[in-house]
Amino acid sequence: MQFDSKTNLLILGSGPFGLSLSALASHLGIEHLVVGQPMEFWHKHMPKGMYLRSACDWHLDPLNVHTIEAFALVQGKTNSDVEPLSLQFYQSYAEWFQQQKGIIPLRHKIEKLDHSSTDNGFVATTDKGATILASNVVLAPGFRHFAMVPEELMGLLPAARFSHTCDYVDFGPARGRRYLIIGGRQSAFEWAALLLEAGAGAVHVSHRPFQTPHASSVVEFQFRPNLRTTQKPLKTPQTLVSWSFNFSLRRGLSSAFCVVY
Repeated sequence: MQFDSKTNLLILGSGPFGLSLSALASHLGIEHLVVGQPMEFWHKHMPKGMYLRSACDWHLDPLNVHTIEAFALVQGKTNSDVEPLSLQFYQSYAEWFQQQKGIIPLRHKIEKLDHSSTDNGFVATTDKGATILASNVVLAPGFRHFAMVPEELMGLLPAARFSHTCDYVDFGPARGRRYLIIGGRQSAFEWAALLLEAGAGAVHVSHRPFQTPHASSVVEFQFRPNLRTTQKPLKTPQTLVSWSFNFSLRRGLSSAFCVVY
């Protein structure tokens, strides 16, 4: 069988983990190929104005050379100047990291991956019809493909009235609307803050407290617009209202999702 390209290591995905793996492979002298749109999830499925929960130590370089701190210094800034990390800043850092490491991903999508016993490796087929023979494969697809909305909720809600947070990144229609966010991690609280800043009429967050897995509570966030500066996000709710919720979730949520009502 003829192949369009051959490689020792094929890295599927060019988000933070794929880029970091590529940098390490280059350092170890491993011939490899990275496939995917660089940082696609971060550009298409995260909202403007978002801040990361991670600090400057969450950089991409396994060699600790081209770090976020190093990128900040290039701009004449310190860690305290750039923390909390904005989405825009982190996207710029990832682009700079690729340039410093000379990482040039193949901007295709892999539609099929087969094991080839005759060629002693794996055969990947791209969306362009090209084939790649790889001796080894690392999967780094990111979180996009693992968003989960519980079926018991999907059956209760009109299709046009709910969305997973990774798909709800345009807050233009938010003004005056009421939202229920189900989930209790970073995305839930970040989306709550951003929705309120976009003029949402009310935002409620329902989540299970860690100490009581089958209980549920609702947190109502009320922000005064002048309390969030241009650089430092306000993350602390000014009122906390405990409500009961009429069902419990038996499975964990991947991130969170929004209900418009």
